[in-house]
Amino acid sequence: MNGLKGFTLIELLVTISVLAILSTLAAPNIQDALARQEVRRAAFELANTLQQARSTAVFERRSVIVRSTYPTAVANNNWNGKSGTPYDNNLPAAEKTKVSGSSWYVFKAGSEATYLVANNNNLVLSQAAIGENTRVNFPNGVAIRFLRDATMQVENQVNAGFAVGGNQVFTICNNRTEQGRQVTITTFGNVSVSAPQTGVC
Repeated sequence: MNGLKGFTLIELLVTISVLAILSTLAAPNIQDALARQEVRRAAFELANTLQQARSTAVFERRSVIVRSTYPTAVANNNWNGKSGTPYDNNLPAAEKTKVSGSSWYVFKAGSEATYLVANNNNLVLSQAAIGENTRVNFPNGVAIRFLRDATMQVENQVNAGFAVGGNQVFTICNNRTEQGRQVTITTFGNVSVSAPQTGVC
């Protein structure tokens, strides 16, 4: 027992100091990795939303709209505003409560006869909320509409109406990383997600 001895105070302090330095050096890398993961999750969630909306439009033969809940008037039109007045036109009161606080939501015409979503019998299918530090920039519009023939249209401002707009690109960024991703949707409704890219945010 006399041959056993513990750490001295100096050894313990040196060990703690080394661990503190290593933690400080590793923290930015950890934050960047977490931010890149948030970007990835948001990109694939948006892509899945768009694909499901298109499939529903074709299968149920009626318009399905993916809409920014709180569209902004600033450059790039962040689809993750989460404050202000929600863009919930054409929704019954019971459906409006479902979208509060979301980043974007999906709704469909209440019947095949009203497939252009012109009245208030529409139904919310889903909504998504992403992290506060993540931005979904879509400068070309506030909503995407899928028609029953699978084609896609864009609404560039609140209540402006829809028009064919060619291929569209969403850019997903995060305040804590330089890498972003892009979600591209073609006029015919095909959706793809890019690999991480530097310089798009």
